[in-house]
Amino acid sequence: MDIFHQTQTAHKKLDFIKSSDVNQSFNVWLPFHFLPAAKNIFIFLREFLLKNDEFGSVDENKSLDFRLSKIKETLKFRGTLEERYNNWLNKINNNYFKFEDFDNADWTLYMKAAAEHKYKVIHEILPQAGLSVG
Repeated sequence: MDIFHQTQTAHKKLDFIKSSDVNQSFNVWLPFHFLPAAKNIFIFLREFLLKNDEFGSVDENKSLDFRLSKIKETLKFRGTLEERYNNWLNKINNNYFKFEDFDNADWTLYMKAAAEHKYKVIHEILPQAGLSVG
């Protein structure tokens, strides 16, 4: 009985990621899986901001297509879970998505540090101690 096999999609066979953990090879994310959700989130947030201007204004200069193309390009990145995570962090830190209110205020730096700390604890420190967090 074959448990492990390559996945065949419209985008051809997926390359398995070279990893010492066989389960890591199955953590493959394809851009088309996330784009419908990204589109719906964009539309929802845009409508919310149009109705609630106290939370900010809608950026008329950046279209849905612009945002989705940036997200799609980022999701195309192939690599291990850690490499993909670091790719996202680098894109966000370099303002790749062109968020107009993007800054390095103290609260922003705190939130980044908290997210990185959480990731390292869950995915590096606890597993080294033999603890697995789902």
